[in-house]
Amino acid sequence: MPVTSIQAVVFDLVGTLLSPVVTDSPPRVRLLAKTQATLDHLLSIDVPVAIIDSSEDRCASNAALKHGLDSWRPLLLAPPARVERPLPCPDMPVNAALRIGATQFRRCLFVTASLDGVAAGLNAGFWTVGIALGGLLPGIDLTGWEKRSSAEQDRLRMDATVRLMNAGAHYVIDGISELAGCLDDIEGRHGRRDTPQPLLREDARQLERL
Repeated sequence: MPVTSIQAVVFDLVGTLLSPVVTDSPPRVRLLAKTQATLDHLLSIDVPVAIIDSSEDRCASNAALKHGLDSWRPLLLAPPARVERPLPCPDMPVNAALRIGATQFRRCLFVTASLDGVAAGLNAGFWTVGIALGGLLPGIDLTGWEKRSSAEQDRLRMDATVRLMNAGAHYVIDGISELAGCLDDIEGRHGRRDTPQPLLREDARQLERL
């Protein structure tokens, strides 16, 4: 009997596991907090995991592999031979979930730090988790986070959370160290036969509205 009812957790690399890639040479790559521990936990409870890279020209995954993250290589899925449409189209998370054996999209999660990613996850019929402190939301600058006052951090966190919630994310967390709580809640919702609701066309127009 499977330990979990979740069939796939798909991460969009930048903003969830990896800091936004700086284009300087060589790229400055930084793992976000609890990245390796979270991946290890998911694999330990037999949750299939895939990592996609929606960045232009796969610059994030290329940089990651050059900087000692080869242990991720089995999880980091290159696009198939045919061209996938970019986010917010659902092609990338859907194909990733299928390639790791998912058969029911309502039992899959997409973890993303962008508004386009939230739309893609919803359009795929996945449970969608938004990362508030991933640094990908336009107009919300998280540089120098540690040096900012608590009040300023709270304001930026709230702004990011509201943006992702209004985009339709089922859950919004600061970072993936909080993902376990989402998984537990989704397990309970599966038991009640809840399903993630897709993004409606009229809702898509509200992505940038607070």
